[in-house]
Amino acid sequence: MTAKIGEPSEMLIGEGANQSVARIRKILIQEDGKTTSTLTSADSQDDVLAQIDKAGYIPGAQVGDTIALTPKPMSLTGKAVLGCGGLVALIMVLIIGGCTVSMFTGGDKKNEPTEYDARYYCQEFVKDKLKAPSTAKFSDQTASGSGASWSSSGTVEAQNTFGGMVASRYSCTLSYNADEESWRGTATLVE
Repeated sequence: MTAKIGEPSEMLIGEGANQSVARIRKILIQEDGKTTSTLTSADSQDDVLAQIDKAGYIPGAQVGDTIALTPKPMSLTGKAVLGCGGLVALIMVLIIGGCTVSMFTGGDKKNEPTEYDARYYCQEFVKDKLKAPSTAKFSDQTASGSGASWSSSGTVEAQNTFGGMVASRYSCTLSYNADEESWRGTATLVE
């Protein structure tokens, strides 16, 4: 999954005497070469990354005008909402179609954490250690583990105290508490 950043263009905003020109960029979210959605941002790297984050993706390595994306893990609340919406749709199909379906429930088993979850929370722990977390660009990230124990590592490039971009390797040790539905962990940066 990638984000293709368009060239800057100008757009009129406001009305009458309050009209002004804004420089914007189109961001095409693509999967397997097909555009799945289009975002609009101000003409700044920070706003491009903010819009990608707001759309539910974790930006990764950038090559030219293309940024690698990882979908953010869905919150347990979001999964429940999708589950309820799916249930309502299923009930409507059954009523309209006049079909009967035997439904099975899985009890109250909590959602198991995934590799995406571990990568996302590791990035959050790494950002807590950076001088300028909004400038962080992650790449080469891996995660392994299962159940409650996970580890993740990769490379982060971010601004240092002097404003220069510095690449650092990082590693995280993570644990997931299913009862509290929360993550704990530590991140270590090696510059």
